[in-house]
Amino acid sequence: MAEQAPPSEAPPEPPPEQPETLPEAPPEQPPEQPEGDPAHKARREAADLRAKLKAEREGREAAIGEATRELTDRITDLEGQIAERDAQLSAVGKLRNPADVTRFIDVAATPPEQMAEAIAALLKERPYLGVVDERAVPQGAQANGREPSTQSASNWLRDAIIAKGGG
Repeated sequence: MAEQAPPSEAPPEPPPEQPETLPEAPPEQPPEQPEGDPAHKARREAADLRAKLKAEREGREAAIGEATRELTDRITDLEGQIAERDAQLSAVGKLRNPADVTRFIDVAATPPEQMAEAIAALLKERPYLGVVDERAVPQGAQANGREPSTQSASNWLRDAIIAKGGG
């Protein structure tokens, strides 16, 4: 039979835990050593190179951020120009001046699929912006059932005076 430990004896306690310590990062500047020591010179060069790389990396990140902002702004401008051109194309044949669509309709807030309705609403509100009906005869050019005259007004007047015997 195996011998058991008497109950009065407690199991041995583990050694007290020591706080974990992180290894220290190498200092930015190595400790001062004599100038002629090659290890000192190598550490100093390594520290200088680390600082130079860090500065270059920060400079590159700033340049990339600036370039990204510029490109995003340019893309936004171009998208706005495309929306304006699409709206003007939608207004061709409906408005006298298709560029008026950008003056009277907020193109950026109007979806392209609703542009035709927006133009129709604009023409309902401001019919004078619409295309002139080509079949309509301008005022003063009506012939009252006769063929319109191709001669100038001065020639017509001269001929009318001569026909009445006044000339």
